[in-house]
Amino acid sequence: MAGVGLLGVVVAQTPLEEEELESQLVGVERPFGDGQFMGLAIEGNALMLRFYDEEKQLIEPQAARASAWWKPSNRTGRERVVLNPSDDGLRSQPKVRPPHVFFVMLTLLDEAGEAMGTHRFDMIELREASESAGGAGPGSRY
Repeated sequence: MAGVGLLGVVVAQTPLEEEELESQLVGVERPFGDGQFMGLAIEGNALMLRFYDEEKQLIEPQAARASAWWKPSNRTGRERVVLNPSDDGLRSQPKVRPPHVFFVMLTLLDEAGEAMGTHRFDMIELREASESAGGAGPGSRY
């Protein structure tokens, strides 16, 4: 694929540049909108939500905020957090504790605080992805 360089010269993309376009999606993947995606991850005991385009390249958050709840497997009741804008997505306070075997119900909110939709994320997918990549083993705890 060819592009125009800084000086208006047509520059051909090398295979190396195409490899750099490999998916950047982090976390549990869910479709969002027209060909876009969301990725929900647990980073430093916080929920981190990022948005991606159709090529799974990071884009600006498509929601102003989000609210999330889940039922921890080792406690009664629900945990709740609000995800606010951070550097490259929406981040919660560090309230998520292991084991990460639960579903997160996430509601996206626009600037006016109106719901844009609710999405369900199975966080056990993070463990399965880690195991297939040679990370945490069957008996490990996060």
